[in-house]
Amino acid sequence: MDTGTGHVVVIHAWQDRYAHYTNYFDHAARAVTYVTTEIGKVGVPTEAAQVVVLENTADYDKLDAAVAGLVERFGVPEGIVALKESDLPGAMRLRAKYRTPGRRVEEQIQFLDKHKMLEAVSALGLALPRYTLAHSADEVLAFADVAGWPVVTKKLSGSASQGVSRLDGPPDLGRLRIDGPMVLQEHRRHPIIHVDGFSTGKRLGPWRANRYLGSCLAFTTGEPLGSVEIDDPEVLEVVGRFTETLLTGLSDKPRVFHLELFLHQDDNGNWQCEFLEVGARAGGGEISFVWREVHGIDLMGTEAALQMGHTPDFPAFGPDEPVGAFLMVPVPARRPCRVSESTSLVGVDGPYVEKLTPVGDVIPAGGSFYEHIGGRFRFRGTSSLELEQAVLRAAKEFRIVCEPA
Repeated sequence: MDTGTGHVVVIHAWQDRYAHYTNYFDHAARAVTYVTTEIGKVGVPTEAAQVVVLENTADYDKLDAAVAGLVERFGVPEGIVALKESDLPGAMRLRAKYRTPGRRVEEQIQFLDKHKMLEAVSALGLALPRYTLAHSADEVLAFADVAGWPVVTKKLSGSASQGVSRLDGPPDLGRLRIDGPMVLQEHRRHPIIHVDGFSTGKRLGPWRANRYLGSCLAFTTGEPLGSVEIDDPEVLEVVGRFTETLLTGLSDKPRVFHLELFLHQDDNGNWQCEFLEVGARAGGGEISFVWREVHGIDLMGTEAALQMGHTPDFPAFGPDEPVGAFLMVPVPARRPCRVSESTSLVGVDGPYVEKLTPVGDVIPAGGSFYEHIGGRFRFRGTSSLELEQAVLRAAKEFRIVCEPA
């Protein structure tokens, strides 16, 4: 636990305990204040010195005003902490305003702006799909002439596949909303993996690579999304080498990371990685829970410590580290909706824990993208194959029925 005594401001997002703030800060020894939303206030510790509720913590004017009020009462913050990606820029702006230690936007731009991210990775000489920055439908057509269809479009910032679309041909341009610059990327049919962990800036610390069952983009259209940690040493050697080169090349600062890569075998059967995206934060969904419960490392707590200027020290995982996995099932109706039926799957061959909205309760329209969903399930075991079978079985057996609220 942090042992300071100064004021700390936390910009908070979730209802569930993604972050264990009372483990990170002694709320009796220092004033820990929270800025959150109506949905997120349920997850604020009762020990908070003060809680300010906003409609949207990404509204910089209202966020600035809220923090100014907290500063007037509790003093200039010793730390400003935000653990959700959409809140990171606001926290960095506030650190600059109050001269609070911690990361600034200019130090993190290659992790926040997706075009600058791709440029930085390209400069390292690492493999990645063709890309460009575009502002119009004509530029999309011009890019497709070179890269071919489909074309993937992305907003410059954002997480969890929000603001991402796939255009299969010119007729799809009619549904493309152009409200600013966007990144265009060549479409890849290779499987996507995610890599999570901690980097010292000079080497990799503990990390895990996971194979998706399904895709993040398909999740946005109603498909379940599973993820299973990879235990194949040949794959892990290639992924680890790529990941370390990437992270130490982008920054020499310690950081928690969430990385997405394309993984495939070439014509000679050798494993190859291509870059997709990277975030300087703990991964979303069930990742932080699996790390805490299966691997004994709190990625959210590590990120909070880094934002306060402290650098934890972790040994790398050994060969006998257990394997974790998770499954997320989307809401089968437009939110807000009331749950009328939901199937529990916890059992001998199923997940060790699940998070279901109780029958009769409402799944809200807002909130964290991967939190307020149809069902969340976490698994542990000794092999990837064992857990892949368990995840696929759970996806098939789970049933949820919702009605308009």
